[in-house]
Amino acid sequence: MDAKETLAKLPLGGSLFVIVLALVFFLCHSHDQKIQADLYAYHGTHLLKIEAPIYEDFYGKRLAIDQSGSERALKQFKSARQNQQSSKVSQLILADRSFRPYLLENSKLFFTTKEAERWHKHNEILSKQLSHLSVYQFGLIPEQFTAAPQFSNLLSYLLVDSNGLNSASNLILMLCLFILLEPKIRRSRLWAMLFFLGISHSSLYLLVADPLTPPLMGSNILLYFLFGLALSKYLQAFIRSGRAVTIYLTLAILLFWLLKVGLDIYYGFVYSEQVMGLVLAALMGGWLGWPGFDLIAKQDFMTEKPVAGPFRETLSADLRTQYHEALTALTRFNFAYARAKLRELTTTAPNEKQLLESSYHLEKLHPDEGYFWPLMESRIEQAVKTQNYPDLLVAFKDIQQLTGTPEAASQCIGSVYYLQTLIIFLRHNNLDKAEQAFNFLLLSGDKQNSKEACQLLIEHLASKKLMTKQDYYQSLYDRL
Repeated sequence: MDAKETLAKLPLGGSLFVIVLALVFFLCHSHDQKIQADLYAYHGTHLLKIEAPIYEDFYGKRLAIDQSGSERALKQFKSARQNQQSSKVSQLILADRSFRPYLLENSKLFFTTKEAERWHKHNEILSKQLSHLSVYQFGLIPEQFTAAPQFSNLLSYLLVDSNGLNSASNLILMLCLFILLEPKIRRSRLWAMLFFLGISHSSLYLLVADPLTPPLMGSNILLYFLFGLALSKYLQAFIRSGRAVTIYLTLAILLFWLLKVGLDIYYGFVYSEQVMGLVLAALMGGWLGWPGFDLIAKQDFMTEKPVAGPFRETLSADLRTQYHEALTALTRFNFAYARAKLRELTTTAPNEKQLLESSYHLEKLHPDEGYFWPLMESRIEQAVKTQNYPDLLVAFKDIQQLTGTPEAASQCIGSVYYLQTLIIFLRHNNLDKAEQAFNFLLLSGDKQNSKEACQLLIEHLASKKLMTKQDYYQSLYDRL
């Protein structure tokens, strides 16, 4: 697998999505700050004094009878009251969506007629202010959705988040996973999966949620899916190729996933009602990352074939030590040192396939420095020798991507290598690629190899009875 190649460029779709999430969070956070400041000030002035003792009694009874809530939250509320932290007390009261309906239903038990009228008046103003918060507009609130369904909220909840730490960790990790995954996956199918996942998660959440359940917000579900997909995919890559960098990436993905799970549990970023959805998302990602990868993989990666048997180490002890040093530098993103070290090793041991393969992928990041194209020639020689058609396809695609013009491609490697690739392409009935290789060969100015290649194309076209093309290449052959 081209595990190192994924570090070379940012994914377009993933980067745009992360930018949109960051922008929406910033705008919503800025919008909410002003509303919350006015909200808590209004509540503290008009309702806090009469609601605070009622809420403490309400929460204590609910905790004792229904086992709903936590002792920690109750202690936090009592501490805020004792320390006269009015904004904090107002925040805790207004965040509990079950309290205001309870007070509305039982207002006659707690207030006189005059107090009840005053409370109703201020509560109506508070309710309007609350409805302007981004969580009420874009999050998924069970009782609000049931009363007046806004189907856009089944997806918009992914864009909003009330916690900066959760949002920041999601954005950073999501961008890293997109960098690893998007070059290997058909973009349309990836986003279709994420869309389906978002809708499924919100629908499942509505089935198990109730008025005491926190609003559904945040992109955690997408992150867990991407973690499952990346972990499974790179574990498969390690088993198939045996390359050290793939196991380092696999372990790094697992480590960051475990850290994210610990963060979510410790700070309460996910709720018990979400756990089933998160587990199912991770399992779906794991299945698509390995047994179901053909459903979402780009065509280039679907043609890859597994290496027969486990990887066997052929390097001497001294070379292994130096190779490990180069890979360690790579895992620390010290590409310059890793590249220089691998150049030294490939000069010392020019026939070691493992060293050449690693150096090839690193040098591909800087093809203009002049060291990459000899490695390309070695790769083509190896592919021709072993009749490795998928590897030859990948090498030929690298030539097309890394050269700006056909003229440049014709000069980057020797003409004989285009002749060899053309022969292999014809053996596999890939006429389009064979013609592309012939065009590069023709531009190189090597008439002898060009005539030989032209003759091979004529014979292939004759066997396929493609007379028009055969006549074209025949006339071209006569002019060479």
